[in-house]
Amino acid sequence: DYENSIHYLRNARETFHRLGDHLGAAEAEMDIGRCYSLLGKIDLALDTLTHSREMYSVLLSATDSLLVSKAQYGILGTYHYSFAALYFVNQFKQALRVLGEYENAVLRFGRRDNMPNLYSNIGLTYSTLGEYEKANEYYLKGLKIAEELNAWDGQLVLLVNLASLYESR
Repeated sequence: DYENSIHYLRNARETFHRLGDHLGAAEAEMDIGRCYSLLGKIDLALDTLTHSREMYSVLLSATDSLLVSKAQYGILGTYHYSFAALYFVNQFKQALRVLGEYENAVLRFGRRDNMPNLYSNIGLTYSTLGEYEKANEYYLKGLKIAEELNAWDGQLVLLVNLASLYESR
């Protein structure tokens, strides 16, 4: 029951705020956005995920490197959930725009380990749009990085995506 989840997550967010736990509040806000997405309330989901991203962004100036790393990870999560919300309601062009922002954040944060999954999602979106050459390009870029990182799970996903791409042509 996502409505009840949202209710309790709001309470958690407010409690985190009162305690001065800004990371916890940002995480709760992201989870609220995810729930809105699962309810099909895409505009609310995107607004809430954007707000969560802003909450995480404030933490990037912290002196605690672990907190900064968690904030970066949270920001990337908000992009992922925004992409998923748009993709699953067939708003593929908007999903690509969000993935472009996601890519910029990944590069800015130096989170190369996120690249295979990101490029897989970009390839999937282009494939869905029938832009098979672009899909192939991104799948291959992701595969190359996954191989360099020895990320076997990413390699397998991208290999299956490439196989599906060639089956659909």
